[in-house]
Amino acid sequence: SCLEFDSVTYLKRGRAAGGVTVVQDVPDSPEPE
Repeated sequence: SCLEFDSVTYLKRGRAAGGVTVVQDVPDSPEPE
């Protein structure tokens, strides 16, 4: 559930930032441990 929530959160953030944050967030933290 943690991964799902994180995915939705970063996805929402990316949408607000125009998708720029998402692209930069993906390689930075692909799977939060």
